[in-house]
Amino acid sequence: MGRKEGRKEKGRREEGRRGGRKEGRKKGGRERGRKEKGGRGRKEKGKEKGRRREGGREEGRKGGREEKGRRQERRRGEGRRKGGEGREGGRREGRKKGEGREGERNEGRERGREEGRRREGERERGRKEGEGREGRREGKGREGTEEERNGRGRELDGSKLKNKIRGGREEIRKGRKEERKEGEILEHVGSMGRFQIVYVTLISIPVLMMACHMMLQNFTAGTPDHHCATSLNAAPRNRSAEDETLLVVSLPVENGKPAKCHRFHQKEGWLLNGTMENETQMETEPCRDGWVYNQSIFHKTIVTEWNLVCSSRTLKQMAQSIYMAGVLVGGILFGGLSDRFGRRPILLWCYLQLATTGTATAFSPNFSIYCILRFVTGMSFSGIVMNGVSLCVEWTPTKTRPVLGALNGCAYTTGQLVLAGLAYLFRDWHHLQLVVSLPFFLFFCYSWWLCESARWLITAGKLDQAVTELKKVAKMNRKQGAAGTLNEEFLRSKMKEELASMTSKTSLLDLVRTPTMRRISLCICFVWFSTSFAYYGLVMDLQNFGGDIYLIQLFFGAVDFPAKFISVLTITYIGRRFTQAVALTLAGLTILANIFIPQDMQTLRTTVAVFGKGCLGASFNCIYLYTGELYPTVLRQTGMGLSNTMARIGGIVAPAVKMTGEYIPFLPNLIYGAAPIISGIVAAFLPETRNIPLLETIEQVENRSRNKSQKLDSQQTEGLLVCSKPESKKITA
Repeated sequence: MGRKEGRKEKGRREEGRRGGRKEGRKKGGRERGRKEKGGRGRKEKGKEKGRRREGGREEGRKGGREEKGRRQERRRGEGRRKGGEGREGGRREGRKKGEGREGERNEGRERGREEGRRREGERERGRKEGEGREGRREGKGREGTEEERNGRGRELDGSKLKNKIRGGREEIRKGRKEERKEGEILEHVGSMGRFQIVYVTLISIPVLMMACHMMLQNFTAGTPDHHCATSLNAAPRNRSAEDETLLVVSLPVENGKPAKCHRFHQKEGWLLNGTMENETQMETEPCRDGWVYNQSIFHKTIVTEWNLVCSSRTLKQMAQSIYMAGVLVGGILFGGLSDRFGRRPILLWCYLQLATTGTATAFSPNFSIYCILRFVTGMSFSGIVMNGVSLCVEWTPTKTRPVLGALNGCAYTTGQLVLAGLAYLFRDWHHLQLVVSLPFFLFFCYSWWLCESARWLITAGKLDQAVTELKKVAKMNRKQGAAGTLNEEFLRSKMKEELASMTSKTSLLDLVRTPTMRRISLCICFVWFSTSFAYYGLVMDLQNFGGDIYLIQLFFGAVDFPAKFISVLTITYIGRRFTQAVALTLAGLTILANIFIPQDMQTLRTTVAVFGKGCLGASFNCIYLYTGELYPTVLRQTGMGLSNTMARIGGIVAPAVKMTGEYIPFLPNLIYGAAPIISGIVAAFLPETRNIPLLETIEQVENRSRNKSQKLDSQQTEGLLVCSKPESKKITA
C-alpha cells in the first residue's frame, strides 16, 4: 500500500513537472514572440532612422558644397585683393628693412612649413573618423581644404615676393659694389687729376675743327647772286656787276632782280641795228654761255667753280647728303671696330684719314672726286666723335661726366664760332678747306701719347696692358705708391665678376635681344634721328634767313654756350631724361612757330631759329653722354655706332626735306618741328642714369630695369607678409 501510494505520488509530481515545463515553454514562446515582435519594430525604426540620417547627410553635402563655393569665391576675391596690397606693401617695406630681416623671413618660412604639417595631420585624423560623422567631415573637411589652399597660395605668394625682394637687395648691393670697384680703381690711380685734365683737353681740341667740317658747306658751297652771261659777253665773267643797260635789254626781271636761269633770245646785231622787240614778246632761253657771279660775299665756291645753279642746283644738296652718308657708314664701321680692336687705334686712324682726305678735297679736279673725298672724310668724323667720347667717359668718375660732356659741347660750339671767323677771312673754298683739314696731322701726332681705355682692356681680358696704362696714369697723377701695388691680381680681385662675364662675344643683335636693351635701342635711335634731322635742317641753310651769313653763323654758334650751360645744370641736378625730353620739345615748338612768322620779319624769324638751335644743341650735349651711360661696356661702342647711324640718316634726309619747300613753303618747318616733339615724348621711356655707375654687361642692364620696377612698387610688400600671418594662424586653429 505504501509503495503504491509512493508511486502515485511520484507520478503526480512527474506530471506536475511536465505541466510546468509545458507551461514554461508556452510562456517562453509568448515572451520570445513579444521580444521578436519588439525586435522587428526596432529594426524598422533603425532603418527609418538610417534613411533620415542619409537624407541629412545628403542635405549636408549639398549645403556644404554651396557654402564651399561661396566661401571659395569670397576667399579668392579677398586673396587677390590682399595679395595685390600685400605685394605692393611688402616690396616697399622689404627694400627698406635691409639685410636684417633675412633671418626673420627664414623663420617665417619655417613657421609656415610647421603649420602646413600640422594642418596635414589634422586632415589625416579627419579622414579616420567614423561613418556617423561623414556629413560633418565632408563639409568641414572641404572647408578646411579650401582654407588650406588659400593659405598655401598666400604663403607661396609671400615666398615669391620675399625672394624677389632678396634678389633686388642683392642686385642693389651688387651695383653699389661695382660702383665702389670702379671708383676704387680710378681713385687708386687718381680719379680726377692732372692726367684726366690733360687727356680730356687733348681730345676736345680736335672737336673745334670737327664742327668746322660738319658745317663747312655753308661757305664752301655758298650760292652767291648770279645771272646769265649775256650774248655780248659769251664767256662767264667773274665781276660784281655789269652795265645796267646791258642787263635790262638782255635779261628778264624776276622779283625786281635779273633772272638767274634765263635770258632773252635775240638775233645777232639786234642791239647794233636798234631793233629791240617788246619785252613781253621776246623769247627766253637757258643760260647757254654760263653765269656771272657776285663776288662781294664769296670769292669762289664749289657752286661757282662747277656751276651748281639752276638745273644743277640739287647737286649742292646732294653733296651734303653724300657727306652725311659717309658719316653714317663710319658710324657703322668704326663703332664695331673700336669694340673689337680698342678705342685708341681707331681714333688715331680716323685722325689720319680725315687729315689726308680733307686736304685732298681742296685739290679736287671735278665735282665727282669732290663728293668721293667728302664721303671718306665723313666716315672719319664718326670714328673721332665716338671714340673721343668713349675715352673721356671711361677715364673719368661718374660725377664729373656731365661737366666733361659740356666741355666737349663747348669745344664744338667754339668750333662754330671759329668757322665764322675762318670763312670770313678765307673766302676761297680751296683755302678754307685746307685751313680746317691740315691741323688734323698735328692731332694725329700728339694722340700717340693717349692711353687706351683701361676699362676696355680689362673687359677684353688684356690685364697686362691695363696695368701698364694705369701705372702711367698713377705716375702722372703723382700716385707713385699706387703704381707699385698695381698688378693683374689686383685687377682680377676688383673686377672678378666683370672678367667672368666677358667670355661671350657680342654682336649687333645683342642690342635688341633682351627687352630692356630693345627698348633702350629703339628709343635712343629715334631720339638721335630726330635731333640730327631737325638740327641739320636748321643750320645747313643759313642763306634762307637773309642778312650777313657770317653774322648768323656767329649767332648760331654763340647760343650754344648758355644752352649747354643750362643743360649741364639740369643733367647734373635733375637728370638726363628730363633734360633730353624738355630740350627736344622746346626745339620742335620753336621751329613750328617760325611757320606763322611772316617772311619779311627776318629779325624775328632768325631770333626764333637761334633759340631753337640752342635747344637742339642742348639735346646733343645730353644725348652724347646719355647714350654712353645707357649701354654697357661690352656694347657701348656698338650702341653708339647704331645711334650715330640713325643720326646720320637724319642728316641725310634733312636736305631732301628742304627741297620740298619749292612746292609747299611751310612743309619743311612742319616736318622739322614735329620730329623733335615726338622724340621728346619717346625720351620719357628711357631709364634715368644720373649718379649711376657704368654697367659692364647686358645682364646688369636687365637687372637694373628689374630693380627699378621693384623699387616703384616695393613699399607694400610688408602688407602681404602681415596679412598672410593672421590667416595662417586662423587656419591652424
